[in-house]
Amino acid sequence: MKTFGKIILVLFIIALIAGNVVFAKMWYDTNKNLNDEKAKLQEMETSYQEMEDSYVKASTQLADMSKRSEEIDEAYNRKLENVKLEVVENSVTKTGLELIITDTSDLQYPWDNNYYLEKKVNESWEKVNPIKEDVSEVVTYKVDENKQIKQVIDWTETYGTLESGTYRVWKNIKTPASDINVESNEFVIE
Repeated sequence: MKTFGKIILVLFIIALIAGNVVFAKMWYDTNKNLNDEKAKLQEMETSYQEMEDSYVKASTQLADMSKRSEEIDEAYNRKLENVKLEVVENSVTKTGLELIITDTSDLQYPWDNNYYLEKKVNESWEKVNPIKEDVSEVVTYKVDENKQIKQVIDWTETYGTLESGTYRVWKNIKTPASDINVESNEFVIE
């Protein structure tokens, strides 16, 4: 019986040692994982700080550009009152028209071929939904000696053939200081 008791004691000691080894291994693995996660968190915090610094820098640059653009607008009398979009009489069809853009500013706004249409529905204006997005290349225009641009618009690809109604053309002007929408006079499609 004494031998049996010794065997039990030895087995108990072995189990105790094995348990300590397993516990030590679990403690080591947990600690290693925590250190790895801590390093990843530190990397993320550094990356976030760098992104925040870049955002602040970009915001400051944008504000500076906007201020400079406002100064240019003021110095060159560039304002919305100096702009007019006029649909040429007798040019309107169900698939297009001719538009005259007059910009009498000393330094004209940047003009391109982009536009959108609105239709009058029950005395309010609604944007006409395109049948397909206009993916044509952007063409920029400069005013002529009369401070005008003549733009022929064919909306067949973008809007198809328009139904009868009252419409107007809108053009968007983007500068660092502003994002302006200018509307034309109304035109009727029979």
